[in-house]
Amino acid sequence: MTHSAGLHTAGRGLTRAEAAARLVADGPNDLPAPPRVRWWRRLAAEMFHFFALLFWVAGALAFVAGLPQLGIAVFAGFLYVTPIAELLDQAPPSLPGFLVALLAIPAVLAADAIHKSWRRRER
Repeated sequence: MTHSAGLHTAGRGLTRAEAAARLVADGPNDLPAPPRVRWWRRLAAEMFHFFALLFWVAGALAFVAGLPQLGIAVFAGFLYVTPIAELLDQAPPSLPGFLVALLAIPAVLAADAIHKSWRRRER
């Protein structure tokens, strides 16, 4: 008997009865969707992470040093670039990732010593 993550499965796979019982007991084998984060929280996270705080300090130090033009330039540049970075972070996936998602690679299940293949379920 093979022990894979505490599932106690045999080398041949689950029987149909075992698979049905586990489906009832544990539910479908799906990953939950990632939690959605509101846009203003993502933007705030972009504005106040460690490296962003370094820009805030640099702009403030420019004012303290008597260089208001530099301070304004640092703040303006940061305030201009941060929303753009957030937009790019939320951009559509790259082409290779998009193509992989379109392919929907079939899964293979060994049940009752019979191999069965099917494509992933659409949501």
